[in-house]
This record gives sequence, C-alpha cells and structure tokens, in this order.
Amino acid sequence: MSGANFSLLEFMQELQQEGVKQVLVVGQAGTMSARAQELGFDVKLIPFYGWMRARNQGFFHRHFVRHQFRNLLSFFLFVRFFWKVNPELVVSFTSTHHVAASACWLLRIRHYYRISEFGQLDFGIRFAWGRWAYRFMNLTSAHILVNSKALFDQYALHISARKLRVTYNAVHIASTLPLNRPIPTSDRPKLLMLGQVLRSKGHFDALRALVALRRQGIIAQLSIVGGQQDAAYVDEIRTFIQTFGLTDQVEIRGFSSQIDQLVAEHDVLLMCSSFEAFGRVTVEAMKLGVPVIGSNSGGTKELIWHGTTGLLYEPGNADDLAVQLQDLLSGKYRVDILTANARKHVQEITHKADRLRSFQTSSVDSKPDLPRILWQAHESELSGANLSLLDFIDALRPVYNVEVILPLAGSLSQELDKRGVSFFQVGQ
Repeated sequence: MSGANFSLLEFMQELQQEGVKQVLVVGQAGTMSARAQELGFDVKLIPFYGWMRARNQGFFHRHFVRHQFRNLLSFFLFVRFFWKVNPELVVSFTSTHHVAASACWLLRIRHYYRISEFGQLDFGIRFAWGRWAYRFMNLTSAHILVNSKALFDQYALHISARKLRVTYNAVHIASTLPLNRPIPTSDRPKLLMLGQVLRSKGHFDALRALVALRRQGIIAQLSIVGGQQDAAYVDEIRTFIQTFGLTDQVEIRGFSSQIDQLVAEHDVLLMCSSFEAFGRVTVEAMKLGVPVIGSNSGGTKELIWHGTTGLLYEPGNADDLAVQLQDLLSGKYRVDILTANARKHVQEITHKADRLRSFQTSSVDSKPDLPRILWQAHESELSGANLSLLDFIDALRPVYNVEVILPLAGSLSQELDKRGVSFFQVGQ
C-alpha cells in the first residue's frame, strides 16, 4: 500500500460514486488487492513483469528470458480478458508497466497512462527500452495523466504535450482529529518524516539539521516512519545517528497504516525529497493542519508556497532547513495562518471534479469515424476572436473531431481543457 496505491483506490472510489463499473488488475495478490476487494471492487490477477531496471542494471539480466516468456503469456491473458469484458477505458496506473498497454493497442481499446513518479530521480529506476519507451507510451495512449506540473515538464521533454494532462491525486482525510492544533515551540518539537526510506527522500538533510539545531540549544525529536527496502541505506542512517549522538532524538519505525493519527501526533512534517512528484503525506499534513517544511523542488513547490502555505528550503542544504525550522518555532510566521492557507490550497487542487473531468471529457473527445478539424489560435487568452472560436468548436464537435494549436498556455487552454478538446502548444 504505497502512496500511489492509496491514491488509486481513492480515485476508484470517486469513479464508483459516479456509477462507473471498474475492475482492478494486479500482478500479484497482496494488501492492495485485499483492500480493493474490501471496498467491493472486482480484482483480476494477471502476473507480469515491468520494463524498468535499476540505475546500474543492464538491459539483460539472469532472469531476462523467464521474464520475457512470462510477459508474452501475460500479453495473451490481457488480450483474452479485455476481449471478454470489453472495457471502454484501460488505465495503467504507473509508468513502470507496458503489457496491458500493448494488449490495448492490439485491440484498439482506449488506454491512459497515469504517472506518479519521476523514475530514476526518485526511485532509482529507468526504462530498459531507453527513449523508445516514451515513443511506445505516446503510441499506445490516448492521454497520459501526471500528478504534478513538475512531472508534466519532465515528460513533455519526451512525449507529445497535447497528450499530457495534470491531474492531482485524490487525498481523502477521514479523520475526526481537531484541526486547531497547538502552535509548535522550540521546547523539544516533534518532527516527522513519513514515506519509504530511500536515498532520494533526503533523510540526511533532516539529520544534519538536528545537529545544527542542537548547537542553537533546540533539542528536536525526529520520527522516521516508512517501509525499509534499502537495508544498506538504513544502516547508514543508524551509523550517522550514533556518530553524532542523536540516539535520544531520532526514532526509526517501519510502515504504519495509521497515517492521520501519526501525522497529528507531531508538530511539523518534513518533506525532504529532492524529486517528489506530488507528496501525498504533504497534502495529508496540510489537510490535518500540521505545518510542513519541504524541499524547494519537484511537485513539493506546487503544494508549498513559501511563507504562505508552508516553508521551503534548498534541497541538500541542511543549514537552510535548520533556519526554516528555527523561524517556524520562534514565531516568525503565524502558524495558524500558514495551516489555514495550506488547507484551502490543497483542497482546491485535489478537488474531485478536476479528476473526473480528466476521465470523463478526455474519454469522449475523439470519435475515429468523424472527420478532423485542426484549428490554429493566434493568441492564448480569451479574446473576442477566441470566444468565437469556442462557439465554432461547440457547434461542430458533434460532427467533427477537433484539435487546436496554441502559441502558449493561457485562459483559452483552460477552456479547451474543460471541454475535453485536445490542444498542443508550439511556443515556450
């Protein structure tokens, strides 16, 4: 049950409320499939392997032949399953798999990629096919939904921008915990880092900041909570803790499913990852009224506006993180205002209607049997001419497929997106 899988199940529940019938396909049984069945979803098991490699792993490996044989068999199982259920839409909820997309391409079934990770930058994985993977994704997908503008910029370097859509994750808070929390102070503040314990998550920024704070007389407590898949990295963290005398200040725990309660028990959440695509735990903390200090990078800077919805520090700069913590604890910022702004901001960008529109409008914006019109707009805002263009498009869409060329993003692109009209930009 990773953050991405929590978001997937929440997404499925939103679609379920709209009357959409769904089936979840998993590569192996586990907590994810069990939770989906508890929620009333049908689950289909089709074992397959992804097309990713570790950073230093070559294209071929000792299990290569077995994996390819398994994927060939899986391809035919997907074809048979899709032929049987005849889905209107198939969504691969990650960039790491390709077998279902291949089956959709053969059967001419509409397919989306839903991407929530950078890949090599955050998880140390890369496409075994190299740049050909992007071409494959472009070929086999009607749309590619990403969960932050940072990911949009990353994938737009390789994939047609007109196919990309920014659709923020669902993050539902069922907790009844009080939102009016005590203001954190410098009296042994409790800090939290929540998520998988990986090298990309920036734990040493937080640990070095603890050392810097101690020199200023602030003895902060840090909880590191999350799955520990990289044992060598965890050992490095433990060695640092012992070397710098932080044993009484740092606690390392494994995965916890009690996220809301865990976040609420702490004074500040730290999001130190340099390449966080979205940051589910960041949003959870903001919705629960817990102040967040995050790395000024990736999708985190879309969630945190420095001094308005939280605080940012330069990634890799532990002294800067310590300064931001001091400023927060000293009362330089009105924490109640920060957390109120944060809650409003994330409620707006994670609104259910925006996600549903990405599915509902995009799924009907192309009818292969209709002729195609390509419009070219001379400006990006809603001028009188562009309002007339929208009127033309609305009138002609029942009998034509429509696409629009824009010089830049602007209010016109927002209106086209609301209508589910495909567009692409030629300017910078």
